[in-house]
Amino acid sequence: MLMDKYNRNRVPLFHDRILLFVFTFFLGAFFGSLLYAQNLKEAGKKNYIAATIIASLLYNYFALRILAGLSVDNILVRLFLANGIAAWLLAWVCWNYHFKNITLYDRRSIWVPLLAIILVYGFFITINMIMAKK
Repeated sequence: MLMDKYNRNRVPLFHDRILLFVFTFFLGAFFGSLLYAQNLKEAGKKNYIAATIIASLLYNYFALRILAGLSVDNILVRLFLANGIAAWLLAWVCWNYHFKNITLYDRRSIWVPLLAIILVYGFFITINMIMAKK
């Protein structure tokens, strides 16, 4: 349990694993690492935040390069395969490493990440529709 100078029994407020997995799967390792970074900050592990974000950017770069080198031509397969592996790594492997001693936490609201998903996908769908009309 997280210790706080104001309340020694305060329960941390985390994005849960399922939300982290879904968000990373649909938006990529970088966006998932931003959610994970909030959990790290809440757990008092700020020294891991930069490494987590940099690792997610490197993961995106190398995963997409490797899949392109394997002649995976379908962009959706390339993205969702890479994102699925990243989601599993963040939501289970990294989670079990960083938060193994934290068994009790409150869940952050889903609305902010959900709004981010809607805005990001909405932006790209709108751009795609505008480009298709030309």
